[in-house]
Amino acid sequence: MAREAQYKQVPQEDASEKKPHGLSPARAAAATVLYCLAGPSLIFLNKHILVEVEFPYGSALSLLGVTMSTLLSIVALMLGWFPSEQARSLTPQTYCTRVLPIGIALGLCLTTGNVAYLYNSVAFIQILKAFAPVVLLLVLFAARLEKPSATLIASIMIISGGTAVAVRGEVELSLIGVAYMLASEFFEAVKLVMTQILLVDRKFGSVEGLAVVGPAAMAALCVCTIVGEDWRDAMEKVGER
Repeated sequence: MAREAQYKQVPQEDASEKKPHGLSPARAAAATVLYCLAGPSLIFLNKHILVEVEFPYGSALSLLGVTMSTLLSIVALMLGWFPSEQARSLTPQTYCTRVLPIGIALGLCLTTGNVAYLYNSVAFIQILKAFAPVVLLLVLFAARLEKPSATLIASIMIISGGTAVAVRGEVELSLIGVAYMLASEFFEAVKLVMTQILLVDRKFGSVEGLAVVGPAAMAALCVCTIVGEDWRDAMEKVGER
């Protein structure tokens, strides 16, 4: 009886009192503001390096950025700051068949996106980026992951019409730059679709996903730099800086 009374004194945990996991409102707001500031800052920085610093190598510039971010994410995982169970479970065969295609698409997306800044203004490219949802929907239709409907088709028509009206007022328009930007949006859509298909059973965090896909993107960017650009001149300019 004494033992039974002892067990009765143990307080039961109330599930309703558990605090939900996730960011606090203040941290979520800070992360949102930081994200909104980082995106435009990176765009203007890339434009400055490509044009004003006279470093016209989109693949090499993307390679430098992806290499640094990949190394930092790997170090963060090694220090245990973020979970890495999914990354540790990847086999070489799984990496080559599932992750490598996504990394190649990411590398091509970054390369063509950076090269577009050599031909058109930042403001005009941001207008073209409004066409990205249309490209994504078309790729989803082609992959049969989404069925065309009246609502989606109407959305495509509205976005396409709005983008066409905005582009019409551009005076200094380069068709080569437009082609590069559309190619970047296409490769971005392909990357998203392949991620949904190939990594449907994987739940990578943001840092873990970067550490996993980063090396594949680096390999693709290395090939693009060596094949399509003057990599020797690029290395000399990096060494001078």
